[in-house]
Amino acid sequence: MTDTELAQEIRQDNHLAFAMAYDKYHRQLYAFAYRYTRTGSAAEDIVQQAFLKLWENRSRLDPQSGLGGYLFTISRNLTLNVLRSGIPTDGAWERMTERDSAGFLNELERRDLLDKLDQAIGRLSPQKIAVCRMKLHEGLSNAEIAERLHISVNTVKVLYHQSIQQLRKMIGAGCLLLLLLLEN
Repeated sequence: MTDTELAQEIRQDNHLAFAMAYDKYHRQLYAFAYRYTRTGSAAEDIVQQAFLKLWENRSRLDPQSGLGGYLFTISRNLTLNVLRSGIPTDGAWERMTERDSAGFLNELERRDLLDKLDQAIGRLSPQKIAVCRMKLHEGLSNAEIAERLHISVNTVKVLYHQSIQQLRKMIGAGCLLLLLLLEN
């Protein structure tokens, strides 16, 4: 079921569609929240609150605006609230601010930058390509990537670190930081 169809069904109080949306986005939202809060319980709370808000506001849900974007916006706002509340988060506020400062880019520029990142990733070795895509596009943890590729977690860390070093040389450190912030 597409996001548009899921949103339409959720608007009509379809519990199954809501469960499908939860299954589809729970892991991604958790990874997003955890990246900034560095606390599993806070990240899980954010995800639960995001889906609660989705359900509470389902009658106002616009199926055409994108369910994923809607959920990530809610999660971002909830994450900001957690960060502002003073929970220690290992520099998360700075990371969130850096991410938001990239908001001046229009969609076309953003796509061009992401295309540049994808092209650079495509020039890496096949194993590094797989690690980067799973980490950046799918939001998988090192352990999940290791399991999928049948390699050790340490090998995943080394491959990702080497990939970032190569990408910095290919597209420049400042541009790489911006691209990684946009990608995540």
